[in-house]
Amino acid sequence: MLTVHHLNNSRSFRIVWLCEELGLDYKLVQHTRDKETLRAPDSLKKIHPLGKAPVIEHDGQTIAETDAIIHYICNKIAGGRLSHGEIRFFGRRYKPDVDAGVQRSPWSSTLAAEGSGVSQAYERTGRL
Repeated sequence: MLTVHHLNNSRSFRIVWLCEELGLDYKLVQHTRDKETLRAPDSLKKIHPLGKAPVIEHDGQTIAETDAIIHYICNKIAGGRLSHGEIRFFGRRYKPDVDAGVQRSPWSSTLAAEGSGVSQAYERTGRL
């Protein structure tokens, strides 16, 4: 069963919308931001260390990043419906392995910083 973790005032509504459009059977877990600090609750931080949403859980995998989740759902769960297939990113072709669970995808914001030294510094030191 697909579990979608939704945080109010976040991009996770896109995943809920996608699941509805595809007619998927899924479990929705709603998390609510703190009214004063607008931070994610501890319940979401147990799923994602930074309290980010959206996050899905499926077949023992936990997947974050909106575009990675969309690609995973369209290809792994929905059999290719609404999928755009192969992806081009900075002139390179990618066909993510949806069976491996897409965590660090070529279209995620973490890779947009590559070449700037930010990602290389993080990979060497483990911190920014």
